Amino acid sequence: MALPMSAGAEEEGPVEQQGAVWLALYEKKPFSVKSLFPPLIWLPQYWRTYNGGIREEDRPYVGELPFSLKGDTIAGLTVGVMLVPQCLAFALLAGLPIQTGLYSSF
Repeated sequence: MALPMSAGAEEEGPVEQQGAVWLALYEKKPFSVKSLFPPLIWLPQYWRTYNGGIREEDRPYVGELPFSLKGDTIAGLTVGVMLVPQCLAFALLAGLPIQTGLYSSF
């Protein structure tokens, strides 16, 4: 995400520039219900991008790569198929109840 640089940013070193980026990203904002449930923020942007109606305000969040429903679905299924058995196996290796492995995977 490209952030506007201050007038004296040319003289600043990389550490100062990085600090300015962090401050811009984590500035104190008023409370929003959307902050409690992040899909309310990214799902509309995802849907607009998927349908080809991306807005200019969505571009900083989308980045250079377009959202891919097929790719995201495959990634989610792959993580689910690999993560659950792995966590079950780790619980068994640790001598814990198998439910503990399921709890730890989420």
